[in-house]
Amino acid sequence: MSNCLNAVLLVALAVLAQQAAFAQGTQRPFWVCVGADGARKAQDRACDVQDQTISAPRGAVSTPPSVQPAAAIKVDGNFAAAQAPSSVDGRPNPFKPIMDVAVKGFGVTAVILLAIGAIKVLVIKATTRKQGGRSNRRSSGQPNRRASNPSSRNGEAASPVRDPYESEPDAPSRPAPSGPARSEQPADAAQAPLTWNIALIRELEWKRFEELCMQFWNCKGYPARLSGPGADGGVDVLIADRRDPGKIFAVAQCKSWSSKPVGVESVRALWGAKDHFKANLALFYGLSGFTPDARAFAEGKHLKLISGEELLQQIMALTAPEQAELLATITRGDYTTPTCPACDIKMHRRTGKDGKPDFWGCNNFRRCGSKPIPLRG
Repeated sequence: MSNCLNAVLLVALAVLAQQAAFAQGTQRPFWVCVGADGARKAQDRACDVQDQTISAPRGAVSTPPSVQPAAAIKVDGNFAAAQAPSSVDGRPNPFKPIMDVAVKGFGVTAVILLAIGAIKVLVIKATTRKQGGRSNRRSSGQPNRRASNPSSRNGEAASPVRDPYESEPDAPSRPAPSGPARSEQPADAAQAPLTWNIALIRELEWKRFEELCMQFWNCKGYPARLSGPGADGGVDVLIADRRDPGKIFAVAQCKSWSSKPVGVESVRALWGAKDHFKANLALFYGLSGFTPDARAFAEGKHLKLISGEELLQQIMALTAPEQAELLATITRGDYTTPTCPACDIKMHRRTGKDGKPDFWGCNNFRRCGSKPIPLRG
């Protein structure tokens, strides 16, 4: 920064010196006069008797000389720029244009040369100082000035600062570990293999639980499909006849999210939906069980109430390959986060406000109109 300031100062001094030299070489003393018509004029002789003298050179005689005046220069305001005389003893000066161009050209050239010379001198000095300091440090073997201070301002040991001009030392090689390579993940962090159990069934989100009931009947040879949103009577799974896929053999309702037993009202609604689809059988899957009134209503009818434990027993009755295939299908991807019933995308956990519990909400609830789902038990 100091080198740049020195260069700027040298250039400014050169410009000022050139302007002073140009002013001294080209300007001459002159008188400023006001004529009878009120017009101002500047001339290199004393003002005429009939004119009024406004300003005159110091020590000049105000009496006009007897020589013929040179061409006066009219000025605007209080400033007049004098030029080289255009006539000498009444005769035209043929060298005036050449003199003006030479003086101006010499001044500009001098300023440029001075500026270039000053910049070159500063660059040479800076380069010499840098190279000299580098050679002195290398020859004397002295450490860096910052590294020579063993303590910092806080009283703690300061880390040595490497010389930026020295090559970086090679990093010490780390010895290779002996013995067999070990995994970065601890052994207890490895996920245990999934198996069929009641805890796994309870972890399934509501839609994956419906898929479990549907896939179970597919394994038994019955074409089954999900009814989709908006089905009449709250039917979730439609099970077709094994010999006639166009005929509905059974309808199923799946309820996994509630922690309370299924009541008789929901069971009656499913019984009415069976007649609507002209099915022979109605199945109600409820993980939390059923109330005594619901079981009493289903007694003696083609209506089966299946709890979570009973569903697990039916799955375990399948063959081992069927169980493995069913497990891989149900536990693919994220099988615990609930799906939005309206737009069929995964919901997100939201924090309840004003002391209310957390819940599951859909990012598109303003468009799909889905209601939040409370967290499970």
